[in-house]
Amino acid sequence: MAETEKKRGPYLILWLVTILIVSGISSLNYFFGWELVKLPTTTPMWVHYLYGVITLLNFIFIIFLFMWKKWAFFALCADLVLTSIINLTIGINIYAVIISLIGGIGITYLVFRPKWGLLEQFYEHYLRIILSNSTSTNTND
Repeated sequence: MAETEKKRGPYLILWLVTILIVSGISSLNYFFGWELVKLPTTTPMWVHYLYGVITLLNFIFIIFLFMWKKWAFFALCADLVLTSIINLTIGINIYAVIISLIGGIGITYLVFRPKWGLLEQFYEHYLRIILSNSTSTNTND
């Protein structure tokens, strides 16, 4: 499918921009200790840095979602599961963890569902390059 045919709907754009901004601010928060998000006082400092890395990865995955990469959706889901596990180990309320996990994955899936077929598999980009090179090689013979 041609790149020009891929159009994001308003909900998809709104959701991606929102989580992109939140992930960026969250990453800066954890790295620079702004304390915009309060963690339990017993939380070790390395957890703050780990959350900073995770939210930075989320930021990167969201950028790849803007570029229609399906693997980025699954990486974002894995990241949310990892964050949920860490949240449970540091004593965050299980209901808050479940709501954030289901909400994060659920909303992202729901806004992508109408466009799911437009997401590229990991190998599709490279396959197109190989096929276009082999086609141009055959026409030059």
